[in-house]
Amino acid sequence: MLWGFHRLMGVEYERLISWVPSRTALLMTALAIWSLYCLLVGLGNQTPAEPIKVQRPRWGWLLAAFGLYLLALGAYEQAIALLPLWLGLALWQRNAWGKMSGVVIAGMLAAACLIVCLRLSLLPLEPSRYQQQQLRSSLVGPLWDYFSELFPPVGDWNYWQIALSQPSLWLFKEPWDHLMMLLAYIGVLVALLQWRKILSAALLWQAITFLPMTFLHPFEHYTYLPQLGKATMDVGLLLWAVWRFGLSPSSDKDRYRV
Repeated sequence: MLWGFHRLMGVEYERLISWVPSRTALLMTALAIWSLYCLLVGLGNQTPAEPIKVQRPRWGWLLAAFGLYLLALGAYEQAIALLPLWLGLALWQRNAWGKMSGVVIAGMLAAACLIVCLRLSLLPLEPSRYQQQQLRSSLVGPLWDYFSELFPPVGDWNYWQIALSQPSLWLFKEPWDHLMMLLAYIGVLVALLQWRKILSAALLWQAITFLPMTFLHPFEHYTYLPQLGKATMDVGLLLWAVWRFGLSPSSDKDRYRV
């Protein structure tokens, strides 16, 4: 819980809407989430094993999902990174969704192809000088930041080399803060193992939406869409802590068991 709260405390909300690229990235993130919600609602409980309870697909919701994803792509091109997630979800649920899985794949691919065709027809193929300046010459730095974010003990390796070699530092508060965060991360690992089916999806969302942006010089608005995966994981960790330490009724424990 401490690890999750620590990561959620560093957001400065005023900067999210003070810059045009930031606002468009936020709009893209919201539209992408609404698209996923409409997709799941539109498909309902498509369970062939229980034909009595099968719900017909709600075409209005599905069309809204495709349209919202198209708008997300139009708002900010980073949403193209979600296409593998949409396709992977459709393939993963192909037994439950049946033929509708193919409809989802076709709709999402059509939205992505439309945006790509519009971009190729309206904008030059050659990158501008500004775009060339944004390309990174090395990925070591951003990849290190990414993995040290997921595994904080890796990022603290240099600090622990200094702290362990100078015992006098333990008279101050900072080493104890690092130690508490390290112990809290042990709980994170336990939660990831026990709730891996849910939390691994959040990690996958973060990786697929963030890692392509490491080819560019960092900007804060690149992290809005990946941050959703982080926030989902943090909320999941808090729910796991509530379930694990008996802060909810036994019926709730069974409900959240994976």
